[in-house]
Amino acid sequence: MPKKLRWLIRGVALLYLGYVYLKTGIHSSALSFLTLNSFLAYIPIECAFHVHPTHQRAWQFYPLAFLWLVFYPNTPYLLTDLFHLAKFDPYNSVTMLMRFDLHLWLAFFTLVSGVIGFAIIGTWSLEFMATALQRRWRWEGFVAHGSLVVGLTLLTSIGVFVGRFIRLHTAYLFMSPGWVVSELVTMWNLRMVTFVLLMTILQLVIWGAIMITKMALETTTSD
Repeated sequence: MPKKLRWLIRGVALLYLGYVYLKTGIHSSALSFLTLNSFLAYIPIECAFHVHPTHQRAWQFYPLAFLWLVFYPNTPYLLTDLFHLAKFDPYNSVTMLMRFDLHLWLAFFTLVSGVIGFAIIGTWSLEFMATALQRRWRWEGFVAHGSLVVGLTLLTSIGVFVGRFIRLHTAYLFMSPGWVVSELVTMWNLRMVTFVLLMTILQLVIWGAIMITKMALETTTSD
């Protein structure tokens, strides 16, 4: 990614985080969780900015790749935050039509714009890291690349489940690793696996849509 584009993304992310903090962090709000969740979603994007697939030594590349993998589940985790929109009760109890309330639509804008933005840039980081690992390990072909993407999204979906339902934050991995391992061992059941598969499919749909759009744009440009 060009350096100017990286700084543009940083600037937009900083403005969004500042806006969300001023809107929800100072006063009590149904979206007060959004500042922290958005910041955690940005960390893997910043990690990906510092990865160079072929020009870094192993002691530089793999710690960054590990940090990206540890924090990346926070990015698709934001998708599950869309359920918080239910707190705003958008329908009129009498007419059952959607209310035209600007405060409601501002909350909708605040949450959805962040989710969409981080989902798109986060998916770029997923594609970039899969490509970086493929080059580092000298795996060739679309099957190898697709396998890496699917594997990373599966791990990510497990991370989303852990964060949403077991409530294990990424920081616990460093503060109480033994307890984290114990929770991870006992969490497996059919419902958990079903959730992981659904989240994996959702992430792959976003990744596939972005890849198709990219190929369409490249075809249009070449024509």
